Amino acid sequence: MKKIILLIGLMLASTVTGAASMLPLVQSFHIPSGAVVQDNFHVENRSVNMMAVNVESNGLTILLPDGTAIDESNAASYAFTWTNSENPSNGVNTVSVTSEDAPVGDYGFIVSSDSNASVFSVTETPSPSFSTFIGSEQSTAEPGRYFAIAMALTNSGSPALGATISAEILDDDGLVLDTLQLADDGTAPDSRQNDGVYTAVSAVAQEGKYSVRYVVEWSGHKGRVVKPLRVSSSTFGLTGEFDSETVDVNGNGLVDSLKLTFIESQERDNAEHTITARLTDADGQTIDAARAVYSSNEPLSVEFSAESLKKLGEHPWTISFVGLMRIAEPLGYLTDIGTVNVDPSVIESPALTVTGVISDRGIDENDDGIFEKLEVSVEIITREAGYYGLSTDLRGSENELVSDDGKASIYLSTGSNTVTLSFLGSDIGGVGASGPFKVTNFLIYPNFNSGENVAGLMDYVGDTSGYSCSQFVGCGSDMQAEIRRIALALCTVHKKQLLAKLKQIEGMARGKPEVADHQMQGLYTRAKALEKSGSCPPATGWKGDRPLVKNAD
Repeated sequence: MKKIILLIGLMLASTVTGAASMLPLVQSFHIPSGAVVQDNFHVENRSVNMMAVNVESNGLTILLPDGTAIDESNAASYAFTWTNSENPSNGVNTVSVTSEDAPVGDYGFIVSSDSNASVFSVTETPSPSFSTFIGSEQSTAEPGRYFAIAMALTNSGSPALGATISAEILDDDGLVLDTLQLADDGTAPDSRQNDGVYTAVSAVAQEGKYSVRYVVEWSGHKGRVVKPLRVSSSTFGLTGEFDSETVDVNGNGLVDSLKLTFIESQERDNAEHTITARLTDADGQTIDAARAVYSSNEPLSVEFSAESLKKLGEHPWTISFVGLMRIAEPLGYLTDIGTVNVDPSVIESPALTVTGVISDRGIDENDDGIFEKLEVSVEIITREAGYYGLSTDLRGSENELVSDDGKASIYLSTGSNTVTLSFLGSDIGGVGASGPFKVTNFLIYPNFNSGENVAGLMDYVGDTSGYSCSQFVGCGSDMQAEIRRIALALCTVHKKQLLAKLKQIEGMARGKPEVADHQMQGLYTRAKALEKSGSCPPATGWKGDRPLVKNAD
């Protein structure tokens, strides 16, 4: 059982955070050829798509929650679009029924399949997402051996907790052989509590083709997913022996990656195989690497990058897991097959690394208890000294854009550098944002020619401490108040010009309010730019400005 848990943890845990491997939760019903099936489904969101494959248009009827029957003739009257299409290449007919304003509730349907088996499915937008796993430590499933049945369930990228998920094992005739309740409680066979991966185990005595039908309920949403299950005797192709090789790409004597090649006991076919390996250090820290191979002539090898190797600590470094999958079916895995030894001092470091946020603080420039700036310090490590440029964004807890900062030229020495970013407090207050804030879209580039890759764009650098909007200037203020505040903090020329223009716009508001609103927005934008730059304009003022009014303040 412990091996099953480990396999699930490695194969499915990444699907909870990796959107590419997750699918929208669907309610799917399989109809045998020539059969008429009546069943029920649930709609929780008004945007819904119902689809029947291998069904003629007159072979589908939908029953709304109030009992009204709709078909192609009257669907439009109930805000549904009914589409009937045939694939010219294979003659398969598909009926699609969609709506952006469908009633929420329990529906019914009646499907008459044609000479081929058909499928009726229902998908909502948005919906939870799922990924499934069926397998054991030796194969997808072997006769008489326990195998795992699991589902990863997420909502907006986070684990969907508290779901009720059952699984039925059906034989080729549709007879239910076993019914299971999947759990996410951290009790074996489940590997970790509240990670969104629900697990159970079962066994099938005879070889053959089976299916697993998952039935899901979560936060009003329902799902019904059917996955094939093949039970057969098979052998596992890894011997436990391996070759290790350090790779030095640029010939500078430093290790760019560690390549592990695993020895096989038998020949593979040319189907896609995926080899996955894990390294664990003496303190239990782990790194993973995986690679897909498409030819029987390609070796089963993976590479651990220098960046990932640097995450490991004390030796020994153990190959704690190596697993092999054929297409989507796990063929088997081995644990603790040996150790590798790489001197950390000879592992290549990136030419430039932004390690993250190391500190932050609000700046109260006039001792009034309100922050005019938020300073955030980040660490940058580079192998090449010189002048660099950078730009970055600051985002709120809801990922909204709050402020930005940029430096046209900043000197970085070889090694570790602390760079302080400065964000306007009035940007934060004006948006009404609260922290912790995220430093995102961090672009850094050299202002010189370099043979090394000393540039980078990081989507995310790190978070600040928690802050509230009320700690920053401008929180809850209108544009006029902000323009006055900014003007009074700037040099005399700035102050007089801003206040004169503001007075002029306020006078205009009585006769031409729309023009005044437009000009007020423009003046506010100008004031914000001046606050950020801190520079004084020419004595003659800006182009197009009227003569200054004396004693405007």
